[in-house]
Amino acid sequence: MFRAISTALFALFAVIGGFTDHTHAEFFVVGALAAGLSHGAVDHLLSGRRHLGESLRFYVAYVGLFALMCLLWLLTPMGGTWAFFLVSAYHFGQSDFLTENESPRGTPLLWWTRGLILIIAPLTAWPGQAAEFISLLAGDTGDLAAHLAAADIPRWSVALWLLAIHLGALGAAKIQGAGKRQYAIDACALTLLMTLTPPFIGFAIYFVFWHTAQHWKWASSRLEVRDVLQLIRLAAPMTLLAAGGMAALWFIFQPGAASLLRWSIIGISALAVPHMLVVEMTTRESDIELWETHFGLTSPKASQSKSKHSPAIANLDS
Repeated sequence: MFRAISTALFALFAVIGGFTDHTHAEFFVVGALAAGLSHGAVDHLLSGRRHLGESLRFYVAYVGLFALMCLLWLLTPMGGTWAFFLVSAYHFGQSDFLTENESPRGTPLLWWTRGLILIIAPLTAWPGQAAEFISLLAGDTGDLAAHLAAADIPRWSVALWLLAIHLGALGAAKIQGAGKRQYAIDACALTLLMTLTPPFIGFAIYFVFWHTAQHWKWASSRLEVRDVLQLIRLAAPMTLLAAGGMAALWFIFQPGAASLLRWSIIGISALAVPHMLVVEMTTRESDIELWETHFGLTSPKASQSKSKHSPAIANLDS
């Protein structure tokens, strides 16, 4: 509840304070990209590979999917942009409903409607800045970006429709009343955030304080992390590898500010595809012990000797 209220107050403050452009947006973007850099740093552990290099097939498949996404961006930047939007909508929506019992609550319709609020609402609420963003990624404004910039779309109309559709899907979902109320409050707060704050800033706030926070709590529960120091040790190798790769690319190509932002977003979006598939596969097992046995984190004998109850994820709003 605290996070939802804080998010709504931030969005309202942005309007009252006239915070309606992307001034200083680079600070928010850098923060989001820094969080995204380590976002998939434990994917190899979640898939059951305890150490770097333990399974060549996993890394070949992971890097191969990353390369395919980069190729899509090169062949059709607009196609890569919308593939990024769709992958993000599904992944964000599903991740927001992850539980301590592994499987996400609800149905794909619920996840899609939640994710589309996060992606579509800012594009329609901020058509001018959305056109700039699409132009940055696609390399050309194109017909769609030009339409967004010129269209007379009421700021609230599309966002309200998306919220109404999501609340309808939430009402039909098999979730207990208290859970439904919390999800509904969260959805309203995120709709305010994505509608009232500029796209780069609204997305950075959501990505760091909602999506990334949820992901790390979920991943920590899956890996039975004891404390923050252990989590840092687990995430450090891949995070440093990714940071070193980005630093090497920057040193080689020396991109300008706009080019650096564009290629950073493209790189994060390409990594999002294999990361999303890892999350999707690991959520297929609803029982933590079955998941551990299936992915090789513990032996069947060791699993039988453990408690039947997995450590619960701490309440995100506590």
